[in-house]
Amino acid sequence: MQLGPERQTQSGFEIRPTWQFPALRELTPIGFQDDGFRHVGRCQRLERLTCMYCRDTTDVATGHIAGLQLKYYYAGLTQITDRSLEILGRMTSLEKVEFFETKGVTDAASPTSQSCRACAR
Repeated sequence: MQLGPERQTQSGFEIRPTWQFPALRELTPIGFQDDGFRHVGRCQRLERLTCMYCRDTTDVATGHIAGLQLKYYYAGLTQITDRSLEILGRMTSLEKVEFFETKGVTDAASPTSQSCRACAR
């Protein structure tokens, strides 16, 4: 399921209530900002999260999803940093993590990425 913001407001986007879909297993949020991932983090059965066109999201967004039992996570063109690798590294359910053009994820994170066995760049 792809889900975009319902409408833009002055403070960002008004998010549709994703947590009202209890059977949701896969989600591609489009245009979400950090705060929108609070709702994504409530999707307790979510297994695959593909973050596309969420260019303003940061490590705050990753923190919101830290409690999920994801198997797959993709982030492209986001503002995440090595801090997100630390968060993802604690998610033992992850089987595969992919990044594309995430300039804030550095080679200095290599000790961290060892804890994130599923991480690939």
